[in-house]
Amino acid sequence: MQVIGGIVGGLDIWEMAVIPMLLNNADVWTEIDANAVKELEYLQNLFLAVLMNVPMTGPQLALCWDTGTSKMENGIKMMKLKLIIHIKKLSNNSLANQVYKEQLKNDWPGLAKESQAICEEFRLKDVTKEWTFEPKKNKWKSMIKEACVSKNERDMKKEIKYKYKKITEMSSEKFERKNYLSEMTMEDARMFFKIRTKMVKAKMNFSNDYRNKESLWKCDSCCRNIDTQAHITICPAYSHLREGKSLGSDKDLVQYFREVLSLREKNNVAR
Repeated sequence: MQVIGGIVGGLDIWEMAVIPMLLNNADVWTEIDANAVKELEYLQNLFLAVLMNVPMTGPQLALCWDTGTSKMENGIKMMKLKLIIHIKKLSNNSLANQVYKEQLKNDWPGLAKESQAICEEFRLKDVTKEWTFEPKKNKWKSMIKEACVSKNERDMKKEIKYKYKKITEMSSEKFERKNYLSEMTMEDARMFFKIRTKMVKAKMNFSNDYRNKESLWKCDSCCRNIDTQAHITICPAYSHLREGKSLGSDKDLVQYFREVLSLREKNNVAR
């Protein structure tokens, strides 16, 4: 069953209304300043963090990974390749087509040259060349989109491997919008995301917090084991909360963690 609205609704609004506004005419942004791209990436991550109700200090890459959201840089590059296809299909009398051909002929810097480099990055055949069997415009667009998705996946898996140790298991997955975002309520989806990214309030998930260091990262229950997220799933203090639940079920897992965190909150207030 799909849940109407919530996370998916927010993502659809972002992709259909906000992105077109932010990237208006981005297909002709040549020699883009790296800081400008960085600001765009930050803005997108900020939106996704608010949508998922997590701080920006968490693994930001996971926000794009679970939502199937393209990195801004790759999205802009995809737009440039699609523009080249459009220009190629224009008549020879078109000024845009004439300028494009002069760029190719003289190896001038600009859209044509950038597109050649993008094709190499995307592992896509060079869109600027004349091919014996030239794909139709719609076929080109489909190929470019698929190449962009693959580029996003390669980039993110590499970044996960070397930068985000907490979410390394995600690199075995496919880059796409995850099903739980449409199958769960907004509240449950947000909790499940925190579980996946190890952002649940377990002491080892926030090991640098001075309060957690002072307690030597031990569970506040009587067991006094190191308080990891995995420990919470087997802690004897919460055995009664696991009764009738299968933690292999995403729904039960979310409910269990919500009950544990609620109980911990009550115990902290009581102290």
